[in-house]
Amino acid sequence: MTYDYKTHTAIDRCANRDCLSISTVKSEFDTTLAFNGLVMSYSAYCFPEPTSTWSCPTENENDSCGNPQSSNFFTSGFNFIYQETVSDSLFYVAQRDGNYYLIFRGTSNFVNDMEDLDFTGQTAFPDPNGNAKVSNGFHRAWKGGFTVAPPRYIYELRKPVMDALSYAGVDSNSGLTIVGHSFGGAMATLASIDFALSNDYGPITTYTYGSPRVGNEDFEVLFDTTVNIETSYRVVNYEDTIPHLPLPAFTLFGSDATYSHVSTEVWLYDYSDDQYQFPVYYECPMTEQPNCSTGSSVPWAQFDNMDSVMYYHRRYFAFDLLTFCSGWNSGLEELQHPTISLNITRHWIAGGYNYTNVVGTLTNEGPVDIVNPVFKSNPNIVPVAGVWGLTPSTVNGTIHWRLTPVNGVTPIIPPGSEYVFAFTNNSTATYSFTRIQ
Repeated sequence: MTYDYKTHTAIDRCANRDCLSISTVKSEFDTTLAFNGLVMSYSAYCFPEPTSTWSCPTENENDSCGNPQSSNFFTSGFNFIYQETVSDSLFYVAQRDGNYYLIFRGTSNFVNDMEDLDFTGQTAFPDPNGNAKVSNGFHRAWKGGFTVAPPRYIYELRKPVMDALSYAGVDSNSGLTIVGHSFGGAMATLASIDFALSNDYGPITTYTYGSPRVGNEDFEVLFDTTVNIETSYRVVNYEDTIPHLPLPAFTLFGSDATYSHVSTEVWLYDYSDDQYQFPVYYECPMTEQPNCSTGSSVPWAQFDNMDSVMYYHRRYFAFDLLTFCSGWNSGLEELQHPTISLNITRHWIAGGYNYTNVVGTLTNEGPVDIVNPVFKSNPNIVPVAGVWGLTPSTVNGTIHWRLTPVNGVTPIIPPGSEYVFAFTNNSTATYSFTRIQ
């Protein structure tokens, strides 16, 4: 069934013609893993705050994790290990039964973020001198770099991810499953080929959901010949619009960039609201086949608002992303790193006011780089002489402190290193800082 966005009624798209059938020689597509991968991918949207653990509802089969399709994957033995945010890109690492899972969060609104993703230009990847190219935006997100307009630095996601995997104990003997929805699917694609080429980890399995096109045809060929496509699946939910972006020939704004999807596509060709039955699907042995999602007639003319554009993108396996996180619980924790020490270096009285010079030290005793951290202060005021080394901004009445950029780039605090800042306070009251992101 499909959905008419203007009349809000269901339509049987196969009523007046035969639905196409596709056969494959070999398939290792696992519907249980696909379901659980989607739940993990959606869960990455649920907890933007620092989390020590999470548990999704499992009390009954109406809950996502209690659904019979999960085969009790989340009820016992599922261990959340580590979560980190880098330049607004969130990932986490989990483990179950000796298998490790790397999950990338998507964007809250992919279409609104297209300008930042910069599809008009491409960068050679993974070989900087090769013909395989990916969008500038995806490359920056994974490897780091400056945006053009507005100019800002996007921090490398790759190194914190690898540090987190090392911290979790993932090595060349460990099975690693990489999943992600939307933008997270694009990051999962880059991570999969990067790790497959480095051989730093054991067998890699990849499941993405609603991933956009990531690179050109040379990248697609390199991916399909490097990554085991018998365990790499790109799931597309019926008329999801995002997998149709960027266009194969992205000629907007004078661009000559071209794009092609990687294999193997699994197309959920007939949408269903049944959350307890895996959707009917075709497995497409070749990329960009006209009888798979590429050839589906997405009703662009019917879209009159963002909700209609994103309708199927937010409803994989009939779970609505906008309401998916309702009822979830997490173990919210104060971020333990860096440790913060404040030392008074001078105290004096002038004009009847008390003044204190304070030097602060941020020490990273954790396992990964601390990238673009955000702190709040108590009291919630800017010191009389400001702060050297930290820069304030106000968000909903709360002062947020970030490391002061140097030549446009905010410093990173590597494991085992320190970052020093200083300020002058016009009070004898004690100042304190707490990391909130």
